Amino acid sequence: MAISFIHMPLTIFSNLRNIKYRLIDQRGATFRRLRELYKKGGIREVLRGIRDYYRHNVSDRTYQDTRVDNELRWQLIESYLKPEFETLMDLGCADGYFVKDAARLNLEVLGLEHNINRVKKTSKRLSSYQNVEIRQLTIAPNNINEIPESDVILFLTVHHHWVYQYGWSDAADMFRTVCDRGNLVFYEPPGNEALESGDELNPAKSQKYYRDVLKDVFGDSISILHVEMAAYKGGKRSDPVFVLDTSDYVFQPE
Repeated sequence: MAISFIHMPLTIFSNLRNIKYRLIDQRGATFRRLRELYKKGGIREVLRGIRDYYRHNVSDRTYQDTRVDNELRWQLIESYLKPEFETLMDLGCADGYFVKDAARLNLEVLGLEHNINRVKKTSKRLSSYQNVEIRQLTIAPNNINEIPESDVILFLTVHHHWVYQYGWSDAADMFRTVCDRGNLVFYEPPGNEALESGDELNPAKSQKYYRDVLKDVFGDSISILHVEMAAYKGGKRSDPVFVLDTSDYVFQPE
């Protein structure tokens, strides 16, 4: 499934087309998320959520600097990279931590990121790599089909944002499209949080919960090769990282 996407044009028109869609849909998602945070911990939890959203989605602070599991996650990813793999795509690549490591292995790498400040800075920082493209794209249900095929897809701590923003059904179809596009998908959900309800999860039980989520979305059409627990933010949370064999999966929307 190796293809070249370094010279594919930026989907500027698609991003402009999504502005109206995103503004309307984001408003509902924001209110839902604020209600969940208030229910969980009152105004203090709401303020924490606003602070975290700003830090990770608006500010120029390096996102990966807030995580402690980058090395562990990359070691897991690298251990599954086969010699015949040629392409890797990172959905929500943030500051390009994994993009850079993959580029060093001479893979052709595409990083998709919605934060334009990160796109500019990461593109500049990695400009010496001829095998890297960082592209600004706000992925939504009406443009998910624009993501290209890739041997390996990193889908790390993104799915729950789609659920909050677009709802369970649309997010599930978007996830199916991701797996349709790749041979090997690394999927990381939030290990302390249930997707649909936003309720707290015991991280020790999160593997089973998200195995059930994968079963619900894909049935038996994909294989779980491995699951690794990764600490997040100083060990206050642990996320399961699933290695998914999606080489035979084909998504046919109804």
